[in-house]
Amino acid sequence: MRRFALDYPEEVSGIVLVDPMRIEEWPPLDPGKQSEIDRGKKLFRIAIPAARVGLARLAVTSLFLRSGPRCAAVCRRRRQGRPARPRPHQRTRWARCRARSGPSLPPHWSRPGNYAGMRRHVEAVPDTVREMRNAEPIQKIPVRVLTPGNSTPLTDEQIGRIGNRVQQVIAPASAHWIHLDQPDLVIDSIREMVTAAAAQSMAAAD
Repeated sequence: MRRFALDYPEEVSGIVLVDPMRIEEWPPLDPGKQSEIDRGKKLFRIAIPAARVGLARLAVTSLFLRSGPRCAAVCRRRRQGRPARPRPHQRTRWARCRARSGPSLPPHWSRPGNYAGMRRHVEAVPDTVREMRNAEPIQKIPVRVLTPGNSTPLTDEQIGRIGNRVQQVIAPASAHWIHLDQPDLVIDSIREMVTAAAAQSMAAAD
């Protein structure tokens, strides 16, 4: 998204980054995480043929069924107006997925194409880091960065490397998947960015 905004600034009115990748934490800048990339590539090499013969669907469906009680607890807390962040043993990725997306997730996570796309993403991490390492900051375009509450906030230096109109918002009840933990925060951020862009466009037209 940052690269697109830098290459086509006339096409971008605002950006919302949801826990964006921090390039300093990945190879080649941080070789210590190369093992994670290697494990990911091996996993996806297994997952793609597994998805083709239906094993991935069986495994994913089983995980979603086992997450049922935890999912129910998450939903019940939200209906009661209690904090969205449940107790640690309830906060599994599958429970959050099921709570928010219901039956639409198993088919997606069962597709060979899903794992092929994830494999290409993981394989491209080093090239992405090299490309963005010395990228210039985005100028004039407003950027909102949503940072999970369980992560270290971006420093002023890191924010400055993103752009000159960056606002960081902490999602206090979220892990990496902010769109599942605090979807309203993501939705409101996008709506506010669209509203501000529309107002600016109308002002310019006047």
